[in-house]
Amino acid sequence: MATSSVIGCGEPPVDYRILGPLEVIGDDGEALALGGVRERALLATLLLNAGTVVSSSRLIDALWGENPPTTATNTLQGHISKLRRKLAAAGADVLRSAPRGYVLEIPPEEFDLARFEVLAREVVDDTSREQKRLRQALTLWRGPALDDVESDLLEGERTRLEELRMTTLERRIETDLALGHHAEIIPELETLVHQLPMREKLRSQLMLALYRSGRQAEALAVYKAGRELLAEELGIDPSPELQGLELAILNQDQELSASGTTQTMSAVEHNLPVQLTSFIGREREIEEIHRLVDESRLVSLVGPGGSGKTRLALQVAADLLGLSRHAVWLVDLSALRAPDQVAREVASVLGVAEEASRPLLGTLVESLKYQELFLMLDNCEHLIDAAAKVAETIVCRCPKVSVLATSRESLGVEGERIYRVPPLRLPDDVEVEQSPEGIASVEAVKLFVERAKERRPGFSLDAKNASTVVSLCRHLDGIPLALELAAAEVLSMSVEDVERRLSQRFRLLSGGSRTRSSRQQTLQGAIEWSYGLLNDREKLVFFLPVRVSCRLRPSRGRIDLRKGNVDRRARCRAPRPSAGGQESASNRAGCKWPSLPDARDHRPLRGRPHGGVRRQSRTAGSRGARAALPALRGGGSSPSHRRRPDRVDDEARG
Repeated sequence: MATSSVIGCGEPPVDYRILGPLEVIGDDGEALALGGVRERALLATLLLNAGTVVSSSRLIDALWGENPPTTATNTLQGHISKLRRKLAAAGADVLRSAPRGYVLEIPPEEFDLARFEVLAREVVDDTSREQKRLRQALTLWRGPALDDVESDLLEGERTRLEELRMTTLERRIETDLALGHHAEIIPELETLVHQLPMREKLRSQLMLALYRSGRQAEALAVYKAGRELLAEELGIDPSPELQGLELAILNQDQELSASGTTQTMSAVEHNLPVQLTSFIGREREIEEIHRLVDESRLVSLVGPGGSGKTRLALQVAADLLGLSRHAVWLVDLSALRAPDQVAREVASVLGVAEEASRPLLGTLVESLKYQELFLMLDNCEHLIDAAAKVAETIVCRCPKVSVLATSRESLGVEGERIYRVPPLRLPDDVEVEQSPEGIASVEAVKLFVERAKERRPGFSLDAKNASTVVSLCRHLDGIPLALELAAAEVLSMSVEDVERRLSQRFRLLSGGSRTRSSRQQTLQGAIEWSYGLLNDREKLVFFLPVRVSCRLRPSRGRIDLRKGNVDRRARCRAPRPSAGGQESASNRAGCKWPSLPDARDHRPLRGRPHGGVRRQSRTAGSRGARAALPALRGGGSSPSHRRRPDRVDDEARG
């Protein structure tokens, strides 16, 4: 078979949706204009066969049916070309040509039908968890599948997908009945039976829900209405299963009783993941966060990438799960790309179905209005505005819901309590003198040693390697992600080798878990993620010709690093050499984080800055150099120059 050629360019993620009107959401969060009837039918056919080659003849049938024009092949190529350009504009390189047709190669996580099938088909032993998964699957539906696509060839697919949706809905109702939600689902079942009177499964579920709610006569009336409808319309009797249910209700069969199955939505329900590694230290931080959670219903944990925000928040959420009788739900936003997906993801996790008559956020708030639960919004920084809107709306309109958010910058909404996550504590000089006993319990050291033991069971902290471990922890500033990545290298080299190679830390610290997101697998990935969130003015600092380091504390500096670091303002200074030749960036009181020179050294930032960043850095660099020149030459009579010869005036750079 000949090698297929590529149609399209670029490959940022896109969201393809067919469970409702056909939509393609680009990497900018905007819906693509998909064109006319035939272009929509073309895309729908390719999506329904994603990952497999669709022949040109089949595509022609989908576009023109039984009477294609004589120029159908050339016209099809024109439609393919248009679709290629539109997908390229959305940031996707997924449409490829093959010898006898075309194939759309998209990751399953970017296709709503694939996500639905994964959720709907997985068998879960726990009824409550199965209910949540089925509810989550059904929230992906925005209306009848491919509702706005005209193609006779797709009618069979529409029927198949609708049956798949109804089967999933019936399974979800079964879990509701098993959990004892009989009275709650009666209105929904009455509506469904009215809309689909011939669907006996729904009728039997309504009968059972009514009977278990003490409404036996109404349950029998539902059966009678169904029997008369079948006789009138089709001339047949109800199925044996439905007749058996009527008889059981008449006899008040004990097997229909809800005893032993009656449950409410447990107050201790949660979807928190089981942690596979131990949680180290942070006792003071946990205590302070618990105090903030008691005082406010909206708390944000803020810190740079790798600072351990998510793990700390999960520990707090797990504590709350044990202390209260409220449900605790984790909503991870890291994989989302469009602002409108934030509310959708929250609704999906909580099992709230979208209603066509009103906005999803309104439906979500209405569902949560009287519920008591704790909601954790994780990784908000790249969709900060949308996350802020959802969090503020829920907190303002749902008085019994509390929100704990993690982000690289605060949400910036009224009533938010902000906790800046510091690095792990490093050993002080007194503790170092007592090594290894004096440093074994210090947070940064303990984390490194524990993770190193997980990779190399024979590893231990002793008098020979204690000083090296301390040096390594100090070089990595007590940052949990960096320490864990360094500990992973102990499997293949000694601690001394790891410490010696920290001068090439971005190449060295790249052995994170394969199942983590890319920004958690390597130190370089963490910085790339932060860098990508900056605007051109904020990126300027990485390209200044003066080597700078950042002390993150409030100042009057004009360079705003809020998206990549902890504080909204940063003061930039030339580094003062320390005894070890590497400036330590650990300072819990000032929440000081890794030096900016280290960040500038990572590979993607070494190249030439683009456009506006390049122009701004050239201007700012020359101003900063002129301002610092007298001090660097040792001249000048200003006392401030004599007192601080290494200061580069951030105001001159602004």
